[in-house]
Amino acid sequence: MEEKQFQTTTIYHGEEESALGRVVLAGTTQVFGPYQHSTMRVLEVFALVYVVRGRGIYHNSTGYSHRFEAGDLILIFPELGHRYGPTEAEEYEEFFVVFKGPIFDFWRRCGLLNSAHPILHLQPVEYWLGKFHQLLGAPPNNASEALQPVTRLCELLAEIHVATSTQASVVDESPWLSQARSLLGANIHLPLSYQSVAKEIGVTYDVFRHVFRRQTGVSPARYRMNQRIAAACDLLLHTALGVKQIAETLGFSSEFHFSQRFKEIKGVSPRKFRQRGE
Repeated sequence: MEEKQFQTTTIYHGEEESALGRVVLAGTTQVFGPYQHSTMRVLEVFALVYVVRGRGIYHNSTGYSHRFEAGDLILIFPELGHRYGPTEAEEYEEFFVVFKGPIFDFWRRCGLLNSAHPILHLQPVEYWLGKFHQLLGAPPNNASEALQPVTRLCELLAEIHVATSTQASVVDESPWLSQARSLLGANIHLPLSYQSVAKEIGVTYDVFRHVFRRQTGVSPARYRMNQRIAAACDLLLHTALGVKQIAETLGFSSEFHFSQRFKEIKGVSPRKFRQRGE
């Protein structure tokens, strides 16, 4: 490679951690020409990536894909494999914030950070870029001072949630969507006919499959698999069942098949996930 493809500038680096969490890193990345990671990356932290200039495509390990452009905010989640980057030979720039901690885990459990909707749109760019820069200050010297960037980030997340709440309402506009979610999440240890789900909610299978994917970002089959893996996580963390027993309990054909699908979605093996206690 004769020319450098990207350049990252770190603006903020926080080493102190508060009881609520830590804003770890913030900065900018410029990419010169099309660039995509060859494999999906799995992080142990959250990140916000605000696209300032350019356009590209985002993929994650749930099967979700989305084309993004300037003004889009990409949400990165712990343990969720992902890759993204510009697809055009044009100027691309992003502003990123990396963070972690129990307060942000709580936001995720409440659905305020939702991995099913990892792309949000925030305009105008100048306004929101200014908001991101306002997060930054001198790196904290102790745990008490580390609360300040964390609380500022929570305030920004709240403002983002209000600004994008109408986007979330559009996602739930189909009257049968909640019924479909309920049917796909029921009896997850048993085989399921997706044609029967479509019939139950009163639409054709093709309409069900296409509209469900458009509104949730994943196919019905992937949604159901995500529910099974979520149940597996609970069993790994809160029971003494072995991996083989969990595979059988959730209706997987074999321990190998279960482990393969678990790692595909969570980024780590079931045993590694249990060891980390996450």
